[in-house]
Amino acid sequence: QETDTLYDLGCGDGRVVIAAAPHCARAVGIEISEKLVAKASESAERAGVGDRVEFRAGDVFSADFRDATVVFVFLFPEMLQRLAPALREQLRPGARVVSYMFGELGASWAPTKRVRTHHHLADDSPAVYLYLYEC
Repeated sequence: QETDTLYDLGCGDGRVVIAAAPHCARAVGIEISEKLVAKASESAERAGVGDRVEFRAGDVFSADFRDATVVFVFLFPEMLQRLAPALREQLRPGARVVSYMFGELGASWAPTKRVRTHHHLADDSPAVYLYLYEC
């Protein structure tokens, strides 16, 4: 939504943040690799959304994302489970978490919705899902 503040935790090259920027008020990417943060910033400028995004070098497990209304993650299940307490602590009621491919935020937090995507890692790979969690 146009009023959302989206965070991508572990944003890599920033493609999700850049794609989301025209559709939300603000988009922020947090990535541990300073090299990828620089690449993401350059890509955002080339895409014409440099003024609507922010990329931060940092560890997602110690990041402050309290102002997020949407958090996107593409992390392995072990990392998701490790991150779940911070998501619960920092996010306000009504915020959403969208997890790509892996839906394991812990036994006490079931996804509200599971949506099949059209993306496959390989021709013979199983379907890939987005998992939506609501706070």
